[in-house]
Amino acid sequence: MIAELRRRGWKIWIYTTSSRSPWYIRHWLLLHGIHVNGIINSERHRTTPGSRFIQRLPSKFPPAFGIDLHVDDSEGVEMEGQAYGFRVVQVDPHDLGWMHKVLNAVDTIRLG
Repeated sequence: MIAELRRRGWKIWIYTTSSRSPWYIRHWLLLHGIHVNGIINSERHRTTPGSRFIQRLPSKFPPAFGIDLHVDDSEGVEMEGQAYGFRVVQVDPHDLGWMHKVLNAVDTIRLG
């Protein structure tokens, strides 16, 4: 999935509510052969300059980091996307077609 997204010209970021350091997360992913362009953990999320204009910060706020599409398994994050105006594709990890759902969303953004 990540290789296909990269082939299509997308950058890959990890946005997590974890308090683990970006260094730890990056190296853990590298152990699994996954290369990412950036990592946003709970501290970076909480202290981002773009979020200071929002009274109640959502659990994730991709626009503050220039992220065009957020993929998450949480229905709550999808609802926050609707409320705060950012694109979210909610996937169910048990859905064998989740990758096609993401690629369709990516194609829609590129075409639209």
